[in-house]
Amino acid sequence: MILVAALLGATVWTASGWAQNGGRFLNAIEEDHQRVMEILEQLQEDPDLPPGQKDQLWTELKRELIPHARAEEATLY
Repeated sequence: MILVAALLGATVWTASGWAQNGGRFLNAIEEDHQRVMEILEQLQEDPDLPPGQKDQLWTELKRELIPHARAEEATLY
């Protein structure tokens, strides 16, 4: 996940480091948000998905959201 890579750099950022790398980090957040929206749209658009495919999408959603949320909280809040 892109955001996790950004977080590794973010743990040692100073104010000047944020200025240099913040744009890259924000781009990674946006990409993660887009991917999550794509998964949610798949789940919403086809409520009759086979259970296995639905489970796979929920697993993928968790795999995307958990590290993203941790990285975003640690870096932005």
